[in-house]
Amino acid sequence: MIWRFFNLKTHFKQKSCIDLQQNLKRISQRNLTFFILMTNNLHAKEFINSFISKERKGRCLALLESGEPSFAARLAHLNAFEERFIQPLPKGSPTAQIDFIYKFVDKVYKKDSCYIISEDKVISGKEIPVQGSIELVLGRAFGSILSFIPGKLAYYESESPGPGILFYKH
Repeated sequence: MIWRFFNLKTHFKQKSCIDLQQNLKRISQRNLTFFILMTNNLHAKEFINSFISKERKGRCLALLESGEPSFAARLAHLNAFEERFIQPLPKGSPTAQIDFIYKFVDKVYKKDSCYIISEDKVISGKEIPVQGSIELVLGRAFGSILSFIPGKLAYYESESPGPGILFYKH
């Protein structure tokens, strides 16, 4: 990114300093918007490619290509998963399951944030802290995906009552 700004500075050297700052600001905002869309698409695309069954993969990718909100709008009733990547959650209280998920994620994923894709537009498309992320989507009546490592580690919560699904692809 730095080299692009350097080249832009030399390109705009005839312009005033104010024009240069405005152009750099506009280009930075455009690149940031593109980066956010690209990241969003990457997490969703990798989730579909890794964890959705072959029968539904094409349909989900088509929804994603038509726009991320189309895919997110159908998260509440998503149920065609690759069973081999589902990690069993312990029986018992929701608190025990949440603790298990956090411990599992902590063993595999060493960062402090995850990416959320949700029917709830208020929280969808954001990087959020790992701690508290499960509680954020639990029992909200919205389908949501917490993507920790795109295509490798994710948590899915449907709108239906009951435990969510932890996915891990070695």
